Amino acid sequence: MTGLKKATSLATMALLTSLAMLLSSCGEQYEAKQTAKHFLKESLKEPAELSGFSFQAIDSTWLVSDKAIETMRRTIDENDLFKSPLEYADRGADRKLLMIRADYHLGDSLHGSTFYLTADLDGIVAFKQN
Repeated sequence: MTGLKKATSLATMALLTSLAMLLSSCGEQYEAKQTAKHFLKESLKEPAELSGFSFQAIDSTWLVSDKAIETMRRTIDENDLFKSPLEYADRGADRKLLMIRADYHLGDSLHGSTFYLTADLDGIVAFKQN
């Protein structure tokens, strides 16, 4: 293989890899949004007032301790906007959590929450009001 063909082949492989990663992250972003929306609708005492979602980019963290999760859950249990107790997903053996921040309206009030999701995006482990 000549130098030019090899360089072209490497550039094509890099482009395809980047495209695959981009499409994968778009899918994760969409799934995280849907999981957070569904959880919020199921958790609110008045879900009919929910509207106007805006999400930030999904991110990951290994820094949320089990104690922090317990504290977030307890704080939400004391919040009058939400049913109590809520059903959360188990963190599992993987310490990694994905997180997404959402702004939304409840009636005329703007609210913000950060949702901590399982690594497979199947459920919410905890969330906090911002």
